Amino acid sequence: MRNPTGSIGFLQAVMMIMLSVGITTHVTIIPLLLSKAGRDAWISVLLVAIPFIGWLWLLFLICRRMNRQSLSDWLEATVGHVGSRLLLFPFMLLLYLMAFVNLTDTQTWTTVNYLPNTPEIVTGLVLVLLSVAAAYAGIHSIAIASGLLLPFVVLFGFLVGFGNMPKKDYHLLLPLFQNGMTPVINGMLYAAGGFLEIVLILFLQHHLRTETKFMYLLVLGGIIIILTLSPLTGAIAEFGPVEATRQRYPSYEQWRLLTMGRYIENLEFLSI
Repeated sequence: MRNPTGSIGFLQAVMMIMLSVGITTHVTIIPLLLSKAGRDAWISVLLVAIPFIGWLWLLFLICRRMNRQSLSDWLEATVGHVGSRLLLFPFMLLLYLMAFVNLTDTQTWTTVNYLPNTPEIVTGLVLVLLSVAAAYAGIHSIAIASGLLLPFVVLFGFLVGFGNMPKKDYHLLLPLFQNGMTPVINGMLYAAGGFLEIVLILFLQHHLRTETKFMYLLVLGGIIIILTLSPLTGAIAEFGPVEATRQRYPSYEQWRLLTMGRYIENLEFLSI
C-alpha cells in the first residue's frame, strides 16, 4: 500500500545515500580506477556520466510507478509472489555484497591507519554490531545520524581539497589517451559499478514523505559524480598517475600532505 506520510524527507534520504554510495565512489573504486585507467581515470568517470543520466531516468520511472510502495509489495502486486521473490533475490545479493565490501574496506583501513595491533576480527565485529544496532533503531534514527555526520564529512572534504591546492599540479591530468581507449573503457566499468549503487533509492521509497522527482535524482547523481572526480583528480594532481596508482587509499593519503600554515601539520587524524 502507498505510504502517504512516510518517516523521512527526501533530503534525509539524499544524506543517507551520499554517505553510503559516497564511501564506494569516494574511496573504494578510486584505486581500482587508477589501476585500470591510470592518468585517464577521470575521463572514464566523465564518459560514464552520460549513460548515468539514462540510468537516473529509468530509476525515476520506476519510482513513479512504485508510488512510494515498498519494493517487495510493488513487485508482488506486479509480477506475483513467485516472480517477486525471483526478482528480489539479486537485489538482496547486491545489498549483502555492498555491505561486505564496505565492511571489509573499512576494517582494512582501520587496521592500516590507526589500529594495526588490534585483531581484525575485533574491529570487524565492532563494525557489524554498530550496523546491527543502527538497523534495529530504524530508518528514522539512521536518517538523523546521517544528518549529524554528513556536515562534518563535507566540511573536512572541503578542508583537504582546498587546503592542498598549492600542492596540486593539474597539468598531470594530461596528456590523454596515451595508451589508447582500452584503459578508459576498463575504468568506465568500475565507475559505472559505483554509480549503479544509487539504486538504493528504490529501497527507501516507502519511507519518503514526498514524491521522487527527476530533478532530485539528477542533483543526487551530480553529487555522486563530483564525489568520484574530486579525490580522483586530486590524487593524480598531488601524487602523479604512477604514485597514485600504487596507493591503497589515495583519498586518505591526501590528508598526509595537508598543513595549516608553518606550524600545524599531521592533520590526517581528522580523516579518522
